[in-house]
Amino acid sequence: LMKQNILNCLNFFLNEEMLRLIVKPFIPQLQSTLLKLIVDPIKSIRLKTIYGLKKLICIMTNKIENVINELLTHYNKFLSSLAIRISIIESLGLILLNNSNGLLAVTNTSNGSIVVAGLLDKLIDICLQSYHDEDDSIRQSNNILLQGLIVITNNQLYKSNQLVNNSDRYNYLMSDLIDVSSTDPVSTTCGRVVGVASCLVYAGLTVSQTYKDEILSILLNALNDERSPVLICACRAVHTLVSIPNYQGSEDNKQDYRSIGQLAVHTFNKQLAHLSSTSFTSDVRYEAIVAIKQCGKNYPIASQQHLQIYIPNLVSALHDINLNLKTIAERALRYLLDKDNENVLNNYLSNKETDINTGRFIRDYHK
Repeated sequence: LMKQNILNCLNFFLNEEMLRLIVKPFIPQLQSTLLKLIVDPIKSIRLKTIYGLKKLICIMTNKIENVINELLTHYNKFLSSLAIRISIIESLGLILLNNSNGLLAVTNTSNGSIVVAGLLDKLIDICLQSYHDEDDSIRQSNNILLQGLIVITNNQLYKSNQLVNNSDRYNYLMSDLIDVSSTDPVSTTCGRVVGVASCLVYAGLTVSQTYKDEILSILLNALNDERSPVLICACRAVHTLVSIPNYQGSEDNKQDYRSIGQLAVHTFNKQLAHLSSTSFTSDVRYEAIVAIKQCGKNYPIASQQHLQIYIPNLVSALHDINLNLKTIAERALRYLLDKDNENVLNNYLSNKETDINTGRFIRDYHK
């Protein structure tokens, strides 16, 4: 009970922006306390500790290699404890995802670079091992770690010529991900879908070109899956792919990434249109329409070639009782029809394949 109360108090301070200034001088003591409690046998203690570590990372002004190294030591020490391994894997992933201040930034010294690269090697190894773990909860936690790895790689490593060769590690990760059997449990499939999409976008052009066809094939299979969690995850992965224009790399690389995103628009249009229909749950429809909206926003010309299959289901969503569906369908139509270009609407209305009632509704809606 005392531990619970202490953690509640700490998390309250860490959660309030103004109060963080009070605890900032005590970061080393907080770090030590939280790293001890992450291996506590009581689950509620570990959950509160994970939250505390996530918030603490946001206000740390020094590098966080020591925190990660400590967690890796705990991980190796408690391999026999499934519950503690799950807590540590989640903590590692959330630390990387919340590393907003660039605390793992590559230093100018060779020693600093080696430290960071070595840590990522260890984290990738854990990620690979966890994908083949027999326990479903380990695989689910591993998805958080994978996303954190992708983010930290995008933010740091590929801005450094010293560590660009670390893409070999991602080649290894990618080859492992695409070899996973399609009969794996839902959590493994979802994690794989997120992983391959993220790797394609962020993990270096070599990885993108090497595995482009395999990745598109995996996502296409996931979009044809019958399980709602996989369909939702696949739609989010497509959203990631077609968000590539937001990539912050060099202009030369951006063109290559854009070509991959454009290919995704043409590859997945039928599946996204199908998933946005009333044959699926509201959650699946919503994620499919979010992906369609992003296609129209970032690749309007490519997306406008598929209006005939997109619009009927979007019109149906506009009449749905689910407010979120209606709102996202409106946004999708706004980008697809391009209200500033009358030719797009006229071409759609004059097409022989356009349903009369749908066309009449779209004309009035556009006005």
